[in-house]
Amino acid sequence: MLLLWAFILIAIGVGVMFGVSSIGGFGGNTGRSMWWTLTILPYPVGWIMGLVGIILRLIESFKRPTQISNWL
Repeated sequence: MLLLWAFILIAIGVGVMFGVSSIGGFGGNTGRSMWWTLTILPYPVGWIMGLVGIILRLIESFKRPTQISNWL
């Protein structure tokens, strides 16, 4: 479930980045303050959640006993 939410947050963040890029970005002469960069916050949060989810899944897989008969 954690990896699903990570994927959703990354997708939202990328979508916002494309949208903001299409209207000229942040700061400078655009008329939008740098505070609007908080709208892309789901992107790094999703990446961190994804990394944590993968690490947890790897730890869980190493804790399970492997059966050699499944490999043969």
